[in-house]
Parts: sequence; C-alpha cells; structure tokens
Amino acid sequence: MAEYLKTAIKDVIEEINRKYFLPDIQRSFVWKPEQIYKLFDSLMRGYPISTFLFWKLSKEKLLRIEKENEIRIKFFRFVDSNIKQSDEETTRNRDEYF
Repeated sequence: MAEYLKTAIKDVIEEINRKYFLPDIQRSFVWKPEQIYKLFDSLMRGYPISTFLFWKLSKEKLLRIEKENEIRIKFFRFVDSNIKQSDEETTRNRDEYF
C-alpha cells in the first residue's frame, strides 16, 4: 500500500534536482504564467494545494524494470532557468529515485 507523507512545499523545493527528478513519462509543461502566479500566491497565503504524486523506485527495481523491458528510463532535471531545456540526469549512483 502506498504511504502518505505530509511534507512542506519548501522542503520538496529544496530537494528538486537533488532527490526529485522528472521521469521520461512526464508530459510536457502546459501551465500559463498566470496559473503559475496563482499557485505561488496560494502557497504564500498558506492555502492547501491538494497533493503531489511521487514515484519511488529503488535502484535495484529500476534496473530490473529496464532489463526486463529492454528499455532505459530517463530522468530529467527540473528546469532551473527560462533559457534552456531540461537536462537529462545521467548518473545512476543513487539508492532511490523519486
């Protein structure tokens, strides 16, 4: 059964591109600037924003999935600049992937 963890958004943001990456299955970014503004306005006011879904894979399970399906699952860094595309996270030295 999946577990539910209550985590502050600031704690998640601090771990972006360190612990949390975008899987290759993530759809393209579709939010408009006004929607992003409204999200951050809600965060700053302390309004609830529902939930985030995280996919947790151990290194062993990731390698097993790739071997059984003859695929390579790519992970991408979250965009940290508005002038470049997301870079692929190519290192595979983590024990867990989120």
